[in-house]
Amino acid sequence: MDVSHDRSDGEISGSDTDPASRSEAAAVAAVSARRRRARRARSILGQLSVRARLVILLGLVAVPVIIVAVLDALERYRDDLQADRQMVGLLAEVVLREQATALTMARQTLTVLTESRDLRSPVDATFCRGDLLRAAQSMGSQYGTFFLLGPSGRLICDTLGTARDIDLASLGVFKATRENPGVAVDALASDPLTRRPAIVVALPIRLRDGAKGMIGVSVHVQGMGGVPGYGVRPETAVWIVRPGTPTVISIVGGNALLPDWPPAAFAAAARAPVMDGATRDGTPAFYALRRLAGDVHVLVGSPAAESIAAAQASLAESIAQIALYFVLSVVAVTLGAHYSVLKPLRTLGRALSQYGGAAAPFVPPPQLASMPRELRRLGKRFIAVTEAVTDRENRLTDLIEQRDLLVREMHHRVKNNLQIVSSLLNLQAQRIKQPDARAELYSARERVRALSLLHRHLYLQQEVQTIDFRSFLGELVEQMSGLLEESQRQRVAIEIDAPTIRLSSDQSVPLGLIVTEVMTNAFKHGFPDGRRGSIRIALEVRGEEAELVVSNDGLNAAPTVAEGKSDGLGDVLIAGFARQLGGTLEKSAADGAFVLRLTFPLQAAAQDG
Repeated sequence: MDVSHDRSDGEISGSDTDPASRSEAAAVAAVSARRRRARRARSILGQLSVRARLVILLGLVAVPVIIVAVLDALERYRDDLQADRQMVGLLAEVVLREQATALTMARQTLTVLTESRDLRSPVDATFCRGDLLRAAQSMGSQYGTFFLLGPSGRLICDTLGTARDIDLASLGVFKATRENPGVAVDALASDPLTRRPAIVVALPIRLRDGAKGMIGVSVHVQGMGGVPGYGVRPETAVWIVRPGTPTVISIVGGNALLPDWPPAAFAAAARAPVMDGATRDGTPAFYALRRLAGDVHVLVGSPAAESIAAAQASLAESIAQIALYFVLSVVAVTLGAHYSVLKPLRTLGRALSQYGGAAAPFVPPPQLASMPRELRRLGKRFIAVTEAVTDRENRLTDLIEQRDLLVREMHHRVKNNLQIVSSLLNLQAQRIKQPDARAELYSARERVRALSLLHRHLYLQQEVQTIDFRSFLGELVEQMSGLLEESQRQRVAIEIDAPTIRLSSDQSVPLGLIVTEVMTNAFKHGFPDGRRGSIRIALEVRGEEAELVVSNDGLNAAPTVAEGKSDGLGDVLIAGFARQLGGTLEKSAADGAFVLRLTFPLQAAAQDG
């Protein structure tokens, strides 16, 4: 049995950790979390005013417009920068065409010269000062000098009359023509013949003796023109460069904007129309790299800081305009909501706050006719509702007055009937000869008189459900005192200590009958043979409960309480009334005094006076 019990426990535990149960618990937890978030969202929405909701609605409506406007501003920002980039690229194309035209003319001239007969005869100064000089003069000042090199790279002659036998074998174009029969182009920061930056164009030739020589021309880059007016900045610079080598020939603008690029950056720039970069000191710039011939390139650089700053200023201005538009829209909506919705609603609210039913009927505000149509309908609906409420209140008031009148009439008739019963009991008691029977009838008469007094208070006062218990208690004590003879009234002092409080009739009846029973017993047995004494009745309210204390220093109940006896009808009635009140009853007798203490909860109808 023990083993089976342990196994079943293990199976139950395993089922609780099974994957299906865990996934179900996770789904329930997720649903609960969504419901909590939904309740929290509804709570937050419930705290928003009409103005706040309209502003949020405007924000939601304006979000697509703002997004489109911001995207348009960003597009204009990119277009502004792209326009400057395009100007740099356009300038690079212009310079490239200019340089390419000069090099093409140089190549064509060299091709014509290679076909000269003089090159097939022994070459001397006459040839250099003849055909070469005429060719140089026809090309213009942009072309520095035409020169002829022998098989070893030594200068044969040039149009400048430079001394012969200068070794120019280190020139890149000489090496290129030895390896390739085509045109060779090289950029030199300092041409060894003209001592100026130049682009050298060369062609291989076959001399008369079969030796392989070279004919070339130096093209001065400074003479290739400046920066044309294509919308670029005046600080724009143009260079002739050979990537991977220190060769840099400045055409325009100097070297301030020259970038410090590795070969990979030059390769990337050659693939891009325009490239964003930075100068050696970190200043942003736009660069355009174009291949001229071989590894000789044209590089154009333009400062980008002002362009970026202008584009950013334009972007900031556009965003500021968007923000201003949104703020003005919010202000317009807020003011519109205030004057079109909130102010009329407050006016209606103030008019409604002054509505007090039939005593103060709803008076529509004078501005109702000029309010929006929806608010006019709302105001008319308010008028109809308040009229209906007022009419209903009037009917209810009439019904309540009729009910109160009927209740007072009922209490009045009950009081009269009880007085008749009291009178009949009094007559019957007078006809009975036995003292004990007569005393019992008198006690019953006092109980009836107490009830009659209570009903008299109920119909005389405005409140038909509650009575002023202090006033009722005072009149009840005075009524009970009327039973005593004049001499006994002088010997027995009665003290009442009770606050002004209204109690319901359900509690006032048993309390009044308890006081009646205790006082009747004290009058009968407490002060015989001219004994003097006092009776004290106190009511104390403590929060939601009250305590009634009735005490006397007579002889009526000391032996009974001391012996624990309570066989009389009065004791039975007192105990029953205490149970009816839901209270706790205590009796005590010490030092010649009798004390009855009743603690009971107050009903909701009880009110402090």
